[in-house]
Amino acid sequence: MSMPATDTPPVAPEILDQIKAVAESGGIVGISLNPEYISEPDAQPTLGLVCDHILHAIEVAGEDHVAIGSDFWSYSDPGPLSDPSEFPLLTAELLKRGLSGKTLAAVLGGNWLRVVRAVCG
Repeated sequence: MSMPATDTPPVAPEILDQIKAVAESGGIVGISLNPEYISEPDAQPTLGLVCDHILHAIEVAGEDHVAIGSDFWSYSDPGPLSDPSEFPLLTAELLKRGLSGKTLAAVLGGNWLRVVRAVCG
């Protein structure tokens, strides 16, 4: 899979190690939409920044180990998406950046389903 390079800020090596360990165990890393987790303090998080994080996580963990962990309930400040009705905006941006339909389906829910089925049967 070929994807464009991103301008994601550097990630501490121990975080990268954790992401790789999750992938190696067959798990998934959920990319949060909570502004506290994805942008600098006092910066407005953007949809583009969320996509940068998703693409970077795919580069580190692989497409089978990245998902959306929206965390809509965990913040009240404006986030990059207001609610689930805006997921088509995220979908369109990821397609625009070159994500395949197969990878997009995995990231938007397929990976969660795989893990839940593996754990719950």
